[in-house]
Amino acid sequence: MIDIPVFYASHHGHTRRIAEFVASEIWQNGYVSKAVDIKSSRDLDMTRTKAAVVGASLLAGRYPRPLARFIQQHRRLLSRQPTGFFSVSMLAASEDPDIRMDAVKDIDLYLRDATWQPTLRASFAGALTYTQYSWPVRMMMRRLAQRSGDPTDISRDHVFTDWNVVREYARTMVRATEARTGESQKGRGDVGPMRSIR
Repeated sequence: MIDIPVFYASHHGHTRRIAEFVASEIWQNGYVSKAVDIKSSRDLDMTRTKAAVVGASLLAGRYPRPLARFIQQHRRLLSRQPTGFFSVSMLAASEDPDIRMDAVKDIDLYLRDATWQPTLRASFAGALTYTQYSWPVRMMMRRLAQRSGDPTDISRDHVFTDWNVVREYARTMVRATEARTGESQKGRGDVGPMRSIR
């Protein structure tokens, strides 16, 4: 049985990598966890989970379509347990604080429209994994990078994710689960009704 599944919806694979990292950190902190593609979520019985994390990539202002369907289908269960949401984008990698704030606003607007308020939310810097894209996608991503001032060297990948921030997010999710279930024996305390990690 999976205690805390980490569901993900990824455009090009980097969000899956982050989801796997979050699941690994949760597992190391005492709960069985696994990264699960949202498109395969039907195989998991969510009525037996203690918490859940959902992550998605934001590209050109849009999240993958399966995300909205997943939230709609599981909204009641998500509202009954500690939950986390994380968004992965290049906006969050910007050196301009206003642009990074735009990424946070995108999260707030999306969750408001989805009528879901997770316990914890976060905006993570993404990656330009040029070597893993098909040629048409590589050219498209390079054009987008040129417009936003991001790296355009397509001979290698460019990862901007701060893994220490991701690790703290996972550990905070563990503390939220412990606080709700009363399982904590480590005196970590409650994280409160909602926290944002940027």
